[in-house]
Amino acid sequence: MKTKPAIIKPGIINNKDLEGLQLVSYRDLGNRFRKELELHKIFITRLVQYADEKAIPAIISSGGELALVYADFKCECCGNEDDLQFHHLIQRNIRPFINSTKYISQRYYWSNLCILCNVCHAKFHGFSKKRFIAESICIDKQKINKVKELYKTEDMELNKGVRMEVKMEFVK
Repeated sequence: MKTKPAIIKPGIINNKDLEGLQLVSYRDLGNRFRKELELHKIFITRLVQYADEKAIPAIISSGGELALVYADFKCECCGNEDDLQFHHLIQRNIRPFINSTKYISQRYYWSNLCILCNVCHAKFHGFSKKRFIAESICIDKQKINKVKELYKTEDMELNKGVRMEVKMEFVK
């Protein structure tokens, strides 16, 4: 029996992994963000080109900071500001297939991190919400407040983009 090819309509995302995520229009996140991003890239270069493992904590820390700022300190699915977690788009199960420096540089690169609340994170992975929430570790509120303070500028308010809803339609 021959199956019909999927009909892809313009402007519609057909990837189930992105269901519920909101697109953020471009906005200038300020000089601090640009400088931190440049440092983040330098640390990754040091790790990948020179195998400098001292750069790993800086990569993890700066990647998380940048992801939080980009997500506007909210869940990228529902907009919740509580019980936030990092979701890695490149999952742990690829680790055996690439060397450790490439794994770390890709997994902790800021644009590989998505900010989700623990409820949306559990839903994304298909885990039991009750068990996942009980066992998962959320980003510390003090860390979030510290990052908010570091990136607090008047310019950010002026350049703040409007979140655009993503209409998801799956066609069989």
